[in-house]
Parts: sequence; structure tokens; C-alpha cells
Amino acid sequence: MKPGNFRNWGLVGSLLFFGLPVAAQQPIKVLNHTLSKPEAHVLYLAIPNRLEVIGASGHDYAIRSNQAEIQKKGPGIFEVDYATGDKVTLQVWDSGKQVETLEYKVAGIPYPIAYYGGFRDTALPHSLVIQNPFVSALFPPDCLLKARFIICGHSARIMKAPFYKNEGITFTSHSFYLSPELQDRLKELKPGDRIIFTDIKARANSSCVRTLSDLTITIR
Repeated sequence: MKPGNFRNWGLVGSLLFFGLPVAAQQPIKVLNHTLSKPEAHVLYLAIPNRLEVIGASGHDYAIRSNQAEIQKKGPGIFEVDYATGDKVTLQVWDSGKQVETLEYKVAGIPYPIAYYGGFRDTALPHSLVIQNPFVSALFPPDCLLKARFIICGHSARIMKAPFYKNEGITFTSHSFYLSPELQDRLKELKPGDRIIFTDIKARANSSCVRTLSDLTITIR
């Protein structure tokens, strides 16, 4: 082989021939740890969305946007808040150079939904109603926001079949558990009887308390 042929390979071919590594740009990944699916390109209004930029080791990345307020919380860690409009464009910068542009959908926070023992507005066997004496709350299935709700109060009343007249007694609890009086009353219910839960209070990660929609369970 003639030495002159090396010129035709170019620099990359020459480096590979001699076993030398070729530098490649590290792909940039941005994760939103506020979501149950961090890789989703969604930002939620009225809360700090905690984003992490993952790229080359030792690089000091920055996120910029004229549509949101962004605070750096640590190396590669950012909180994005007050996004406006339906979409937000985020730019990732590295050492004064823009290296990535990402489009995010902006979504409002939906109201959580109340459940009784994991069920909602349905008929349950008497035994299941007695075995699961608690109220819980979850976001709708299409909401990716990661949050843990605490039920901090609810009221309940019983409507007897077949005419569903209110017994006139309201059972109040200041937690997710049913009051002891209501739990005792549940043991006497018959098929067709209903339990109506109202004034359900839920608190998420913050101190904000929300009143959820009513919940009805029928004895099957």
C-alpha cells in the first residue's frame, strides 16, 4: 500500500486505523422528576417542575426560556415554574453554546378523584365494604403528575333501600379512615343500601387542601 493513500481516508479513517478513539458528542437527556414518567415532555402549572439535565460528565449545563421562570438548584438540577401558554420551548446550554431545544406541553393540575377501598361510584359486596373502611384519592389516569394525597376529613351518610331516605345521621371523620360509628353501622347494611361520602378533604405534597367530588358506594 502506498503511503499517499492515507490522505484519501481523511482524519477519521486514519484515527480508526491506528486504534485511536474518535470524540463523539454526548447525547443530552432532560428528565422531569415531578412526573411518574420523567421522560415525558409535560410541565404542570402552579408547581415547581424539577428537571435534571443528563449529558457529558463534568459539564455545567443551563436551561433557559423566555416563557418560564427557571432556578438552578444544583449541578444539572433545575426548577421550572410559571410556564405560560399551551407549549413552552426550553433551551439547554453548555459553556455558552446552545446544544439542545425541547418543546414541552403545559398542563393544568386536575382535581384528584376520591375512592373507597380503591373503588368509585359502584356496587360492592358487603364483605368488601367492611374489609376496606377507608377513603383515598388519586389523580385521573391521564395525569402524569406524581403526588401522594392524604385524606384529612370526610362526612358520610346512609341511604336505605328501596326508598333511599336519609337516616338523618352524619358520620364525620378527620382522617381517611371511617369513623368507628360508621364502621359499626356498615355491618347492618343490606343489598341496595348506599353510603354517600361528602365534604371529602384531600391534601397533597403542599399544605393546600382541596374538597373532592362526592362518592357513592352501593351494597351488592
